[in-house]
Amino acid sequence: KPLHAGAYLILTVCLLGSWELTAGILQPAHYFAVWLFGTLYGLFDEITQIPFGRQCDGLDWLSDIVGIVVGLMLFQIARPLMVRIIGSGRAPALSTNSS
Repeated sequence: KPLHAGAYLILTVCLLGSWELTAGILQPAHYFAVWLFGTLYGLFDEITQIPFGRQCDGLDWLSDIVGIVVGLMLFQIARPLMVRIIGSGRAPALSTNSS
């Protein structure tokens, strides 16, 4: 179960990070969309195991959701530090001042 949570935590942080780099500062709706996508993807992943003779495990899905929620919180907490380290993701404006 920890592997499920860890994988979805990493997926969540990567999705949020890449989305923020392309769209700018994320709003609560973005976080909800990532949570919804991850939750539905986890459910789809569990259900599609049945045709391959694997067990659909609700606890695996719950672990996925826990990983998503922890990833959302971790991203929100670590975001200011990440911005300081890697910048805003945008190139600085060129100065029109000629010295």
